[in-house]
Amino acid sequence: MQNTDIIKEYIYKEIIKSDSDEDRLQLENDMNLIENGIMDSFGLVNLIIYIEEAFKINILGENVNFNDFQSINSICTQIDQKQNRML
Repeated sequence: MQNTDIIKEYIYKEIIKSDSDEDRLQLENDMNLIENGIMDSFGLVNLIIYIEEAFKINILGENVNFNDFQSINSICTQIDQKQNRML
């Protein structure tokens, strides 16, 4: 499973709280999750905590720019960068 799929699945189940195919079709990788009302700041913090646990990376302990977590693509870029630093 790719990182984008893992993040989408979390958003569907824990943020949107839906298994609807219609919801899945509307969520695009480059969509701004906050501006489009998919997620609020509380949801973003919960997502970051999930990412830290699922991917074994540290995000909240560093200088966090929440603008880097606005879309699924930008979130996955942050995950990739953190994982590459660990190598």
